[in-house]
Amino acid sequence: MSDDAGRDFFSYARREPLTEFTADYGSTPYPSSKGGRLVFVSANPDLQSAIGHYRLYEERMRVTANRAGYPYISLASKKWAASENIIPAFSQPSGFYALAQRAAREQPVEAIKLFQTEVSEALANWQGPIEDPIFVVFVYCGSARQAVELARQRPIENIVYVVNGFYNYLDPRVDETFATLGAIKFVPHVEYLACSFVEQTMIDKGAGLHFEAIPNPWPLADDFVSADRLVRSAFLPKDGGDLKVLFPALGSDGKGGQAVDRFIGWLIGETLPNTSFVFRDSNGELKKKHGNHFGKRKDATFIEGFIEDEPWLKYFDAAHVAVIPYEADMFSFRTSGVLVDCLLSGVVPIVRRGTWLASVCEALDVGIVTNNMSTAEIQRAIRLFNADRKRYRSRLPAAAMAYLSQNSWNQLINCCTSPVLASLPEQPITVKIKPKDSAKPGQKEKVETGTKTGSVVAQPKFTVPVHPENTTSCEVKETGGTIIARATGPADGGNFFGFRLTDFVGCAAGQTLRLQIDLTVTDPKALKNVYLCLREWVPDGPFSFQTVALLQTSDKPQQVSVYLTARNTGMVYEGSLLAEAKGQDAAIGLKIKAVSLVLL
Repeated sequence: MSDDAGRDFFSYARREPLTEFTADYGSTPYPSSKGGRLVFVSANPDLQSAIGHYRLYEERMRVTANRAGYPYISLASKKWAASENIIPAFSQPSGFYALAQRAAREQPVEAIKLFQTEVSEALANWQGPIEDPIFVVFVYCGSARQAVELARQRPIENIVYVVNGFYNYLDPRVDETFATLGAIKFVPHVEYLACSFVEQTMIDKGAGLHFEAIPNPWPLADDFVSADRLVRSAFLPKDGGDLKVLFPALGSDGKGGQAVDRFIGWLIGETLPNTSFVFRDSNGELKKKHGNHFGKRKDATFIEGFIEDEPWLKYFDAAHVAVIPYEADMFSFRTSGVLVDCLLSGVVPIVRRGTWLASVCEALDVGIVTNNMSTAEIQRAIRLFNADRKRYRSRLPAAAMAYLSQNSWNQLINCCTSPVLASLPEQPITVKIKPKDSAKPGQKEKVETGTKTGSVVAQPKFTVPVHPENTTSCEVKETGGTIIARATGPADGGNFFGFRLTDFVGCAAGQTLRLQIDLTVTDPKALKNVYLCLREWVPDGPFSFQTVALLQTSDKPQQVSVYLTARNTGMVYEGSLLAEAKGQDAAIGLKIKAVSLVLL
């Protein structure tokens, strides 16, 4: 995708400063009619202080869960001083309860019973606005072994555990552990989430079991800021100037510390013209070992100690390319937020084949994947990037959007709660919509509320095009109840264009909308990506909320939905289909069986 194409799309998507980006790709929304009993609980034994990664992670989830209508509780280490929404609960670190530590592995039943006891005691005296609550206890730093052992224990009333496989990379017999996950399928009080789509595939193929993969949103910010940073990164002037190379990995196990050390040793005897390097050096060991050898040279900078998020991200803003030398044995399916830092900052990542990072880069067609992280291979990758900066950077905006469309904080909360919601009895809400009369474009739909008799569907109409300046031809016609929509883009390969649904009005604050479309893409080979978008906005004001789903670019029929929870009564909603074309004279062709807006 060309830089101009990225700017065209993002300027359209924003119109006014974007305040939130989220997506629910093929998943269940937050139905307020069913979720009234749920309390979202984060079990975080490593949360000990008000600063650091774990505290920020809790704050992201708290805001998102509250926005979805769920009360939120954090269960922290007993070293935490009690405060609002955070309860000191755990006597051991997360690795103990996840059975990643040897002492716990030798006595797994005792470790799991201690975890259950500490959770139930912390929640026993909770005083909140809900009678007879169901506590959804999310264990981010969990493991498959922990989930299986919890499934073998007697359930505690009104507590459901949702366990992420974070520590599975430390399990020496992880394939055998995956084979035991079938026990979870037969109990109501435990749900398991694969820690990544790579692990999900391993379990699917190796154990014949299917579990959802946990979304991995950007750790450093909520969905609002993630979207805004994505948009701004497309405008960062990085196609020219001196080359700036960032090594952002910490020196902890599995993150390629030896590879970085070897590269710096080589760099001491070399001077690369018009190139500078920045090395993350949290414990100061790299500077202590190598710093004096650089003398008065200014082409190497070492970032020592703890650094706050804002100044840390400025290094990404300044960098062109980042070397992330994570090792395959530790990160084959384990995720990393530093890759997302790159995608949202306009930085091209260099990663090692066989890691989760490489799997993401290959899936998104972005970055450079190396066979190893030898000094020679790192040099080769840097030269490869520098020889064609613009081409490598041109893929970043679309790749970042595709990543965020499947990895938002909203999706994370939804992924944890949707299995529990599915087990609760349905309590539908009635909202009647009178479809807008297409002959009276200024007339608004009326909203009426009534008794609980079910959802009512509105049928929005198509108008064209979304992008007049990026569309050379466009038509929509209806034949036998099927809408045939087709648009052709200019021959510069990559502009976004497509079809806009007419604006429609109507629902009360707090209600959830689902925009659903059944369609077939008739020109899949001509397209890179197709997106279904839903926006909420105040009449005569800016857009305030956007959801995006990434469609499959295949010629098979598919059903795609996006969800949105209304913030205010009487808001206006706009739906659209956008396509990113591959090459010259590309076209988007859609055969649309049904389009519906449903209030849940």
